[in-house]
Amino acid sequence: MFHRSMMFGIYAVVAAVVLGCPAPKPIVLKPIPAVEAAMIAKPMQSESIQEVKAVEPTIIVHSASFDCPACDRWVRVELPVWKTIGWKIPDPLKDAIAGKRYPWFELIDGDGLRFEVNTYLTKNSYEEARKKALGSK
Repeated sequence: MFHRSMMFGIYAVVAAVVLGCPAPKPIVLKPIPAVEAAMIAKPMQSESIQEVKAVEPTIIVHSASFDCPACDRWVRVELPVWKTIGWKIPDPLKDAIAGKRYPWFELIDGDGLRFEVNTYLTKNSYEEARKKALGSK
């Protein structure tokens, strides 16, 4: 019996060598190192960044100096809405020479983009004029 088991053992070793099956090596598990608390980096400070001032969004209102119901309505209805959302709006400029019976507007966007709106200024007319101004750059 011993003779047969010995032959089987030799046969298994020879088969492993011939077939390229190496003997299993013991696996050594290394401990996982502790992770340090993440550090939050401070934003980089640059002198040029500190010197740059933000552009205050501004609407300059031009209106006829006489008989302009649309101008009066915009000042009464829309002006408070635009001021509430952060736009600076100086007193409307009365323009007797223009001869327009509707208001028109010069806008300086918060990004510094300058453009005009030649119709009654609403959110939609603002967005359309801004897209045109961005497209022309």
